[in-house]
Amino acid sequence: MAPDRRAALNRRAFLQRGGGALALAALLAACGDDEDGGTTSSAAAPSTAAPATSAPATSAAATTAAAPTSSAEPSTSAPATTAAEPPSTSAAFDPASEEGSLQVLDWSGYELPDFWKPYTEGPYGADHPLKFSFLETDQQALAKVAAGFEVDLVHPQSGYVQDWLDAGLIQPWDTSVLPDWGDVLPQLAQVSVIDGQQYQIPWDWGTSSLVYAPDRVEPKELSWSLLLDERYKGRISFYDDGVEAVKVAGLIEGVEDPNAMDDAAIERVMPTLRKLREQSRSLWVAPTDPITEMTAGNIDIAFGWPYHWNEIRKEIPNAEYMQPQEGRLGWVYGYVLSSSSERVGLAHEMMKAALSPATMSTLINAFAYGASNGSQEVLDAVSDPGILDALGYRDPASLDPPTTWVGRHLPNRRAYVQAWEEAKA
Repeated sequence: MAPDRRAALNRRAFLQRGGGALALAALLAACGDDEDGGTTSSAAAPSTAAPATSAPATSAAATTAAAPTSSAEPSTSAPATTAAEPPSTSAAFDPASEEGSLQVLDWSGYELPDFWKPYTEGPYGADHPLKFSFLETDQQALAKVAAGFEVDLVHPQSGYVQDWLDAGLIQPWDTSVLPDWGDVLPQLAQVSVIDGQQYQIPWDWGTSSLVYAPDRVEPKELSWSLLLDERYKGRISFYDDGVEAVKVAGLIEGVEDPNAMDDAAIERVMPTLRKLREQSRSLWVAPTDPITEMTAGNIDIAFGWPYHWNEIRKEIPNAEYMQPQEGRLGWVYGYVLSSSSERVGLAHEMMKAALSPATMSTLINAFAYGASNGSQEVLDAVSDPGILDALGYRDPASLDPPTTWVGRHLPNRRAYVQAWEEAKA
């Protein structure tokens, strides 16, 4: 695949075309309320403020792991149409001829210097430093760039890639120039392939499940239905995210695919959604909340991510990260390339650094999230092998359903969100 360096239809052209602004407004509305709750605060996200804004972290301990935006998820098949013309790229990049700093819109905490040493200490780092600005939610980032914010790379959840493309804001990557691309897990790469083009370089991934303390909780079975167990009413903290909530309710009720629930299926799970809300002591948004509540003894069960489990087990060593019989929910994040970028060569240099084994193992060690580079070299450099075993990082098949339901683009995302709002009301 050899895409073009520039998008045939860039951001300005899209917005200036007749109806462009209205089309974008409609697209953002279709996204529904952005339920990237996890990215609005620091705990699981690289920052302590809101995976939105923070000063560069200097060590893994000083950061939080970027929170998964479960509301919009990755597409596993190539959509038939897009608003932008599929661009093509020349592999003959010349980063040395490009000017200025590489502008990156990212989650606070992913500016961790150890992640980017292969770039910053390489031939272009001094003259073309990385300049990070921080996003708050996927929908906010999409609107910000559409309004004219100049950036070269953005780090969205894969479920939003189709939205970025429909708005004419991104161009495809040329993976042929990335030396470690062959080690990227295919299930992660495929979610952002649209019309045969790779529109996102997957970087971090993970799952959503239940974290609990075995000395306080005795599940009758390993199932999401633990959330409905009357024994633990008022001892549960659930994520305040409409998409995740509906998917969990769907899995409890035996839907065939939680990523493909139509209006009728969503209506059928409404009683379960209401029960889920009634059972919960709290609905968390800041990723630090479930960690604080569980380690303080206020709750016994939390909906969480690998980061939560890894932090909680520092205080509760035997904390479990459930593998529900219905499957965990999965999410993927990665970098997209702005269609207006004039630093395409430098952007590819940054992605070389991103996928390098040193950087990928640092990601797992820092946040306990999965690395898209699944090579043995990466796994061997992980300091705590228990992370690999508990989270399924040794086995690429753990990404396949029904073990994990990797999210994808949801055309009816708003219906998921509205159902949860109704259940809470």
